[in-house]
Amino acid sequence: MSHTDYPDSREPYSREPRRPLPTAAGDLDQASQRRVVLGAARQVAAGEFPKLCKDPKTLDELRKELKEAAWLSLFFCWIPFVPIAVVVWAIPLIKVLLRARRDWRQLLLTADPEIDLWILADDINRIMKQLPKTRRKEAKKIARELERAVQHWSGFNHRLAVLEATFGSVRSDLLTHKREELEARLELETDPVTADFLRRQLAGIDAQSGSANQLVSWRARMEAARDGCLQSLQVLRSELAVALATTQSPSMKTIQTATQELQELNARLLATEEATAEVMHLSRGAGSG
Repeated sequence: MSHTDYPDSREPYSREPRRPLPTAAGDLDQASQRRVVLGAARQVAAGEFPKLCKDPKTLDELRKELKEAAWLSLFFCWIPFVPIAVVVWAIPLIKVLLRARRDWRQLLLTADPEIDLWILADDINRIMKQLPKTRRKEAKKIARELERAVQHWSGFNHRLAVLEATFGSVRSDLLTHKREELEARLELETDPVTADFLRRQLAGIDAQSGSANQLVSWRARMEAARDGCLQSLQVLRSELAVALATTQSPSMKTIQTATQELQELNARLLATEEATAEVMHLSRGAGSG
């Protein structure tokens, strides 16, 4: 049989057409749209950002909410304060919608671990809502543990923000340079009182350097805990999605395993969070030194 009797192996007949690349924000999948909306809210409507984090919306959902508000305003236009209240409420969301539609590419490419966390949590909650009623009671334990994990992550993120602010004012190279200057002055100083003041300054710089070094270590631990939390939630989302897609009703064992994994994650996060409580005092000391 000749080679021409067979289809070309380089172009098999079973090849599926490639999904076209998105050319507009509305072409994105729902999770990406929610991420874009949250990114836009962070930029142009900081007051709405926490609310949208707890209930992320797609572009269509946001448009629908604004449309319903417009009809509500028209229906109750005879009540003076209703249209005004609706307009005040709608303006930030309109800004979010316009920014999301305009800058969706840039918003998708901008790294934002906090937004990633909220999208992950929302995905898991949406998957659990698809579970049959016989499994929802057990799934509530996952929801509670998920909420705890989000709280722990937020705590780490806040502490990291404080440490970043501290590192902006504490630079090891400047401390080293200042110490060298003081040592040089101390070698030439003949007045005992002035020399004593210089020694005290050197001791203060040494303490400040020690605190800064400890902050480096604790910052690495908190970053690892924060990133590990995100990774664990990504695995959990995948496991629940696969279980739901393959069986339509995940077994009790699957749900119990997911709950146990979240409990173990929260135990590790809590231990790290308690261990880092003292670091906040160190950061304040380093920043004021």
